[in-house]
Parts: sequence; C-alpha cells; structure tokens
Amino acid sequence: MERFSKKIIYGGSSRIIFDGEPRNPVPFLDDPIPSSKELKFDSDNDLGDYLIENWNQFAYKSRSIMVGERDASKAFSQLRNKLRAEKAAGGVLRKDDTFLMIKRNGFWEFPKGKLEKSEEWELAAMREVEEETGVRGSISFDIHTTYHVYKRKENINLKETRWYGMEVEEVIDLKPQENEGITHVGFFNQSEVEKLLIGSYDNMVKTWELYKFHHNL
Repeated sequence: MERFSKKIIYGGSSRIIFDGEPRNPVPFLDDPIPSSKELKFDSDNDLGDYLIENWNQFAYKSRSIMVGERDASKAFSQLRNKLRAEKAAGGVLRKDDTFLMIKRNGFWEFPKGKLEKSEEWELAAMREVEEETGVRGSISFDIHTTYHVYKRKENINLKETRWYGMEVEEVIDLKPQENEGITHVGFFNQSEVEKLLIGSYDNMVKTWELYKFHHNL
C-alpha cells in the first residue's frame, strides 16, 4: 500500500513536507532543505492552527515544516479543515517545439485558473487557458497536482492545482487577460522557458520538470 505523500509550497521557498513517501523516481524534484530551516511538527498540535499561529515565522523566514510519516495523513486533513480551500487547473501547452507561457504579476508561469462551481478539472484547465491567453488546447495527459498555501487579507488559503500536458488546437487571439494581472503571453522554445522560470514559483518549476520527464526532453 502506497504511503501518504504530499508537498505544499508556501512563503516562497518554504514548504510543508509530509515525510514517509516512497522514493520519488525523479530525484531532482526532491530539493534538499538545510536542516537549519526545518521545523519538526509536534503531533500533539493541530497543523492548521500551528501554521496560522506561526504564519509570519514560516512565510517570512523561509522555514519548512516537516511532518513525520505517522502523522502525515491526519495532519493534512487538519490543514484542509482549517484553511480556506481553492481549486484551480492549468496546463503546459505545446505547439511544435514551443510552449505557451504568461507573465502574471511580474512572474513567468504556465496558465491556470480557478474552477467554477461544479466544474470538472479538465474543462476548467482548457477554459482558463483560453481565457487567459486566447489559445484553445486539448489535454493529452495528467502531469501532477500541486498545493500552495498563501495569505490574502486575513485568510490563509490552500490552493489545489491540477496540471495537464496539453496540445494547441487553435490560436484564436493571442493576447493576455489583463484583468487577471497578465501582461505578456507567448510561445517560447525549451531553453527560453527555462530562462523565464528562473526566480519563478517553485510549483511552476516542478511542473515543468515533470513535463520534461514525461517527454524525455
């Protein structure tokens, strides 16, 4: 039976790691964390309360929370119960030897957006890509699911994002959705994508690495 496995990004390079997962077949995705930045989670605590009460220490000092195998599933449930849940979907879109990227709020990333009420994940991914970029795509495979914790006003949110590998069906009207903070949209080759991802969000980098792994790029 496969052990519980989750990794949640928050506060930039900080993360919550639920340890005890099977060895990842993609070694470069398991970036080592300096022991000085690790904080062991006390199983007597509620992880949701623990994160909320100590948010400034974790988010602004880049400290990572390590949860042991024995408490992993319970702690993740506690987190989901205490934080405001959001669902989003997006994709890495390929057109020949180029890939679709957007620049949102100063960072380059792959298009994604929130699910509408009762919307299916795959339909949301295709809809959001088209709305944000003017490109229509079709899903070819499931890349992975990422988790991202962030604070907006007084609420701490847990965003679950499902990522898909997609192929471009039609470029309808290539332009950024400016009301979503997107200023640029375009197709870039592999080396350009990797340069644009320097300094971007950890989840974006990991999504790209897994996409490349799937295609042996």
